[in-house]
Amino acid sequence: MATWVEGLNPYDWNSVSETDIHCGWDTPPEDVTPDNARSVEVRFAAISERPDYSPLEGMAGFERVSDEWVTANNGDAFTMTVDIGISAVIGTTIWVPGVEVTVSGGRWANLPELDGPAGLEIAKQILAS
Repeated sequence: MATWVEGLNPYDWNSVSETDIHCGWDTPPEDVTPDNARSVEVRFAAISERPDYSPLEGMAGFERVSDEWVTANNGDAFTMTVDIGISAVIGTTIWVPGVEVTVSGGRWANLPELDGPAGLEIAKQILAS
């Protein structure tokens, strides 16, 4: 995560409960520029039943993620991208029995993308720990 949160401030609302961890970071207001208006969020939630992601499948920007580890763990993974030209918001969700992890980031000028593959790797690292 260090690559994507370097220079960002943690949100005041970051929280941990028995069933949910939700963390986020964003650009300090004094540093916001069109090239650096960014935020990153990670959510880990206990969800026992497989969510129905099918309503999202017809939406623009939806892409199923194929991954051997996800398949081997009877899971599901997808990414949603909203591209506005100079930047994009990209959210990647992975569900395996009992838990869902969502990593949200995007594409910004001159910075590495926090895209589907990167979000999936972060989620897998969280689930492996």
